[in-house]
Amino acid sequence: MTEPRTGSGTQPDPRRPNTTRLWRGVVHAVRDPQMPRHFSHIGDRDRAVEAIHARRVVDLVLRICEMGLATGSPASDVTGYGVRVADALGVTANIDITSTSVTVSQAGTDFEDPVTSVRIVQVRTQDYQRLALLEQLVDDIVAGHLDVDPARERLAAIAHASHAYRPWVQSIAMAVLGAAVVTSLGGGWREVVAGFVVTALVAGAVVVFGRLGWSLFFTQAGGSAIATLAALGLMVGNDGVPLLQGVSPSLVVASGIVSLLTGLSLVASSRDALDGFHVTAAAGLLEVVVATGGIVVGIMSALWVGIVAGVPLYLTDVGGRVGVPLWLGLLAAGLMALAIGVGAHVRPRGLLPFFGLGALAWLVHAGALALFDERIPATALAAIAVGAVAQLGHARWRMPVVALITAGIIPLLPGLTLYRGLYGLLQDVEDGGRVAAPGMLLTALMVGVALAVGTSLGSQVVRGGRLAAWTTSRAPRS
Repeated sequence: MTEPRTGSGTQPDPRRPNTTRLWRGVVHAVRDPQMPRHFSHIGDRDRAVEAIHARRVVDLVLRICEMGLATGSPASDVTGYGVRVADALGVTANIDITSTSVTVSQAGTDFEDPVTSVRIVQVRTQDYQRLALLEQLVDDIVAGHLDVDPARERLAAIAHASHAYRPWVQSIAMAVLGAAVVTSLGGGWREVVAGFVVTALVAGAVVVFGRLGWSLFFTQAGGSAIATLAALGLMVGNDGVPLLQGVSPSLVVASGIVSLLTGLSLVASSRDALDGFHVTAAAGLLEVVVATGGIVVGIMSALWVGIVAGVPLYLTDVGGRVGVPLWLGLLAAGLMALAIGVGAHVRPRGLLPFFGLGALAWLVHAGALALFDERIPATALAAIAVGAVAQLGHARWRMPVVALITAGIIPLLPGLTLYRGLYGLLQDVEDGGRVAAPGMLLTALMVGVALAVGTSLGSQVVRGGRLAAWTTSRAPRS
């Protein structure tokens, strides 16, 4: 008699062998667990190929970062270049930037040794055309249009490309900048001509000093001393030469000072400071302080020579920006920014945005002055406008943001204020009242702070808005 079944299932028969266990035993007895030796090298070679690719990517990233830092890009942007390129080429890289070196490393694995490479940045210049080409290269790599080998070839072509202008063309551009500075400050045609000639002399002297191996401090001191000595010459000739009577030496010195201030890395250093790259920012801001200190020493030394020589020092009343017609101010400001573009090797087809940003800075500054009658807030508003427009248009114009901002704020630099403050430290002069030297110098300092903070704020607001819009567009829709 059989036992009745319960439910729909059946009880396994313990006397029946387990088929699965039997099959596993057969497989274990038949299969050879050893890997054939004549195939064992294939996996190692794959890992070797990956290691070679990683090393080549690290080298490419290192050279891209080096060129970005050498051509005037902020450390925050340079780090972004490297991270984006490494990620696009399938490598995770750690990048460390200082003011004079670039370090790129890739962590090792169980099968690969870590890779670390360091390059020293010998010279930092403002070569914005080369920087623009570098940014286009980075964008093409990230978009997947270039692999390692084509990217290396294109980077080499960018590095060996010739400059857009000869040195004498850049000297003429600086001379035009000086003439435009004088025009924007209300100077007449004689002051404009004098500013053109003196700024050309200063620009040529800076080139000569650089070839002689002078440091930045003494180069700036020599250039500012030349501008101040030229002003002393105008003071001497004011009595004996009819053509020089009534010419304002202050405007001439201001043009030379502005041409020296244009080469400072104020914009890049302030962006690094606000983006969290404090070591690089500290080095860049210290460089700005040293260079400005050279300008101060040069002016003070030349004025002291004039006092010892018995030159009748004086300051003349100038109308300043308020007395300049709007159209003339816009033209002068645009020419200043355009001259900076030529000095930074930007090709002619890329100069129009520079002119527009310079004119925009003048327009916003003039409008804010008319509303508030306060120079510092007006400067800050103009700087915010320049930073925002530069961030908005740099992709369309194919020009780095730092290049556009650096050129756009040139009309706002406090060259005349700095000279008048230093002049007042040496000699008290009646110029519609006593020259308040400490107040003048403090105003010049606050203008510099307003430029740095304003441009960074305008740029970051636009960047943040774009990032938020991109994040929203990428979010899944319910």
